[in-house]
Amino acid sequence: MDNLAIHHKKINWLLSPKSLGVEVTDGEHFFTEESNLLVEIYKNSLQRIPSDVVELSAIGNLKYSPNDIFFEPVFEFINFSRLYLSEFCDSVLIHGSLVDGGFVKGLSDFDVIIIPKEETLLNCVNLDKLRKLLQSSFIYLKYLDPQQHHSFLIFSKKYLYSDNIQIPPALIKNSFSCLLSNKAILFSQKKHNRFDSSIIFNSFFDNEESLLKRSCEAGMFLHHPLKGEYLLENFRNSENNLYQFKNFLGYISLLPSLYFSALNKPTLKHHSFEKLKQEGFEHELINLSTKIRREWEKRDSKRYIINKIPTWIPKYFGSEYLLRCYDLLKLLRKHGKSSL
Repeated sequence: MDNLAIHHKKINWLLSPKSLGVEVTDGEHFFTEESNLLVEIYKNSLQRIPSDVVELSAIGNLKYSPNDIFFEPVFEFINFSRLYLSEFCDSVLIHGSLVDGGFVKGLSDFDVIIIPKEETLLNCVNLDKLRKLLQSSFIYLKYLDPQQHHSFLIFSKKYLYSDNIQIPPALIKNSFSCLLSNKAILFSQKKHNRFDSSIIFNSFFDNEESLLKRSCEAGMFLHHPLKGEYLLENFRNSENNLYQFKNFLGYISLLPSLYFSALNKPTLKHHSFEKLKQEGFEHELINLSTKIRREWEKRDSKRYIINKIPTWIPKYFGSEYLLRCYDLLKLLRKHGKSSL
């Protein structure tokens, strides 16, 4: 893992609600030491802009109206961004179902990309101010989706034009810019050679298969617990598992897009399903995740405050879903090897 990859991982943790209270548990000095380290790592990373970059601008539009009270938190967040985040960020981008029109009330979450200014990433005081602003504004994401399982996605400018970036450029281009100044974003176009692609592909599937194998053995999805509680196999804790189930459903829905990224063919999530079908690959779990989204929209278009899985889900989704997901990964890996 190179310095930019380390910085990317650490900055996403530090600027998220996960770091809330760390000064209490680890001492007041913790943030200062951690932010000083991140400033030094960033300062000494990737000094030159590579030649194989492209300029992108976010030109997407929100597909939902401020007149619909359900989406009030989205427009409040946009106002917050313009008033406060603009001082420390080059870009604040809304992406995902809010801009592609696939938002399902009660199921979909609120996806936001943050691109901090260079002077923010190189200054501990500014970094702390941005951290506090992001942590306080996370309430808008949680209000739209009380089971929101991820925070803001933080990308530094250097990371976006480095070899590390694995997201499709269309993700940036199709996003909605919350800020009035819509700055161009430099984005890497580098294509990996066959050897590099093979390493990336196998590394991705090694990690994911390891996660699912351990999850199957434990009888629980060992990812995104809520207060220490994981999603159990066969809905054994459905009374307190909606947050965890939505994370698992999102994981399945994202696998086709992650698969194409691992092949160095980045593809938007909502295009990846059809692209996979065109390659001749289908799996009942991927098809079922799409059907559940449609069914959810008919049955449960409301905010879920409690963490109980709706009663219709277990019969609709079926049992042994961890084993079925492990099977999906192995078949997907086998299918992709022919493309390397």
